[in-house]
Amino acid sequence: PEHDRPAPGNNILVTRGSLNRMQALPVQAKDRGLMMVGGPSRHYGWDHNSVIEQIVRVIRFSPVRHWVLTTSRRTPPGFAERVRQTVFNRNLKLTIVSWRDAADPWLTGQLRRSCCAWVTEDSVSMIYEALTAGLPVGVLAVPAQRCDRVVSGVRKLAASRNVMMFRDWSKGHPLPRPQQVFDEANRVAERICRQWGCE
Repeated sequence: PEHDRPAPGNNILVTRGSLNRMQALPVQAKDRGLMMVGGPSRHYGWDHNSVIEQIVRVIRFSPVRHWVLTTSRRTPPGFAERVRQTVFNRNLKLTIVSWRDAADPWLTGQLRRSCCAWVTEDSVSMIYEALTAGLPVGVLAVPAQRCDRVVSGVRKLAASRNVMMFRDWSKGHPLPRPQQVFDEANRVAERICRQWGCE
């Protein structure tokens, strides 16, 4: 991946983000959105209250009416329940699905049925899955541990208007569609076939 800053070489093919199985498809729904939540990592910290408040604001102020949220292996214990309680107390609608029930093909199906996705900043692989699906992608802020290659990679995506950070969206800017096409798995496969031949 480009954010790993690989040294140039004839045996190196640089990709934009991690490879994934998603395929871009026409948006099938205008009132359904997907939220994907990660958790603390060596690149990012975590703030329960901040992430929950961002989720609540997206649900409340977005034109999307039906939201589905899925967690990941890194999501802290108890976070999903805190979200559920907060959403219930504020009379908002949200379906929460544990990561244990959200593997392929569930996630692929959700991305295909969604008109947009919001992903926590730490979840780089999920950001690229949503981009590959061709969806407008919002990024929920979590505190960076330091400005390293992973953090810089997400900020570069925002600077190129392929994703939008929550702070910019909250100023009234609509989520943009990705400015580039993300189809890296197929691009790599085509390159391999050209290089070594495929039947």
